[in-house]
Amino acid sequence: MKKQSVSKGFAILTLGSMVVKVISVIYVILITIIIGKEGFGIYSAVYIIYVFIYVLTNSGISVATAKVLSELIAKGRYKDTARSFKLILLSMVIVGLTMSLLMYFYAVPLSRIIKFPKAFIAIETLSPAIFFTSILSVYRGYFQANGNMLPTSISQIIEQLINVSSSLLFACLLMKYGIEYGCAGATIGTSLGAFVAIVYLIQVYQKNKISIYNEKELQVYPINFSTKNLLSKILKYAVPIT
Repeated sequence: MKKQSVSKGFAILTLGSMVVKVISVIYVILITIIIGKEGFGIYSAVYIIYVFIYVLTNSGISVATAKVLSELIAKGRYKDTARSFKLILLSMVIVGLTMSLLMYFYAVPLSRIIKFPKAFIAIETLSPAIFFTSILSVYRGYFQANGNMLPTSISQIIEQLINVSSSLLFACLLMKYGIEYGCAGATIGTSLGAFVAIVYLIQVYQKNKISIYNEKELQVYPINFSTKNLLSKILKYAVPIT
């Protein structure tokens, strides 16, 4: 896998973030025109819930993944690197799915908390995004650990382009059924964008994943970290960041 220097990696991530922000500004203008000010108010309130759950679920994992895997890679423990990645991915699949289901089934109470009863449909529609972004955060952490920021940056742009285009499309199509459905349509793109970004990163990962079959490594490190130790290292970084 091609690595970049710290400055080049930072430049790539910065450029990607700038492109994403520009697209976001255009999107806010267009979505407000489509669903109106009241609709955008409901849409914004729904995203308060989404961002809160997203932070609880994902905020520390991407950084923790990058930190733990980069340490293992630096020590040449490639087998433990592969095991740690699979352990983190499995954990986030379980956590992400659980949080998505909770967000879906508690959509009505959550809509009452933000004082927008009509928002429950949008909350239900947005709930799968937690599951997809949980997986996405692990893959992005993996590439950051390997010193390759390009896949992360490209995935962010892909995610945002799919998000914006599909959200605008579904908002237009569903607005005729009422403002609550228009707002729900505006949230569909979040899940679709994350899903497409995952597909892209999985393809890149399959081409660049670290081989765990290394005879020299087995001679130097005959005993691998236990699952308990690996999980402890992951939580050590993820929990404080979250």
